Amino acid sequence: MNKKSTDRLIKLYQETIDNLLYSFEKKLRDNKVIDYEIYLIKSLLKAFTEAKEIRGEIRHSLQEEYIKQKIEEWEKAKPLLSPKQQLIDFEKFTKIDSREIETIYSMFNDKINRAEKGIGRQVRGWFEKEQKAITNATNRATRDQLTSRFMGKSKEEAISGLVDGLRENIYFKLIDKNGNPLKMKIDSYANLSLNSMFQQARNTATINTVKQLESDLVIFSKHYWTCESCAKYAEGRVYSIKRGNKDYPYLYETVPGFIQGYNSLHPNCKHLLSGFFETGRSKEEIDEIKRRSNNHEDNRRDKDREKYNIKQKLNIYNARKRALEIELDRFKGVKITDSNVETIQTLRLRLKNVKAIIRDLNKRLKEL
Repeated sequence: MNKKSTDRLIKLYQETIDNLLYSFEKKLRDNKVIDYEIYLIKSLLKAFTEAKEIRGEIRHSLQEEYIKQKIEEWEKAKPLLSPKQQLIDFEKFTKIDSREIETIYSMFNDKINRAEKGIGRQVRGWFEKEQKAITNATNRATRDQLTSRFMGKSKEEAISGLVDGLRENIYFKLIDKNGNPLKMKIDSYANLSLNSMFQQARNTATINTVKQLESDLVIFSKHYWTCESCAKYAEGRVYSIKRGNKDYPYLYETVPGFIQGYNSLHPNCKHLLSGFFETGRSKEEIDEIKRRSNNHEDNRRDKDREKYNIKQKLNIYNARKRALEIELDRFKGVKITDSNVETIQTLRLRLKNVKAIIRDLNKRLKEL
């Protein structure tokens, strides 16, 4: 993965939303008489145009990652290959490879395009509802006493309320597997989609390499502390990529994600496939692998379950920490008044508590 390009894309989305909120607040404070909806949409479109260029770079690195995985798989299998198989040029990009890359990238690109459009719809929808009248009122109210007359609150309170309202509506909305609505920040969604895309590309490269070698078995990597689904279906289990194998389950009828046509167990999954060969293994070892591959129970140790749960909590609290830091950044250079001092103090206290929780979780993780 070209980490430089992927990091740039995620950072661009982060900065786009942060700058959008900052600019919105600043122009309200400066009494700028503009069409805020058009201004924000234009700012988004400008950033998304830049994001499209970065995605082009990422597409190229996806192809490189795919070929790299194929070569690695071939190198690992080389000692077990026939002289004819060893002559296969795995650095050559076939029509099948091109089609696979295009499919994987198109899925990613479509998701990001939907996310970008979703953010735009959220902004428009927010202005179309009750907030449009409030924003226009604040726009006209260039003096504190006028703001108070329009809205029954100080200008500082009115602006803070508007910015908070926009922040709450600048998420990408999607539906989870159970049909429940979710709100996701676009940078988090981009990060999730990028990781999933590259993981699918690596697994697809492995599967196609195994096919070219006229074999049919793949094995999942082991991570020991992992989610329940991966504990049941991955963690060193072997699958066949062809129907009819009596010893190993068929990958595309057994493993979630692969059943749905994704070459990954779930979004953001860290488990990688590699080619599996019985050659050189003892009968006892092969029998144990077969037994485990046909057993889909969650056999994690309590220690490993706890490690996974702590890691998930760390992800949540680190996201909260960043959100609170962004909130506090809004008040840099802003005059401390009676109306905002309580908000600032509350944010600082919440940030202090979140940092304490993160320290405690990291300590517990190290002790396990």
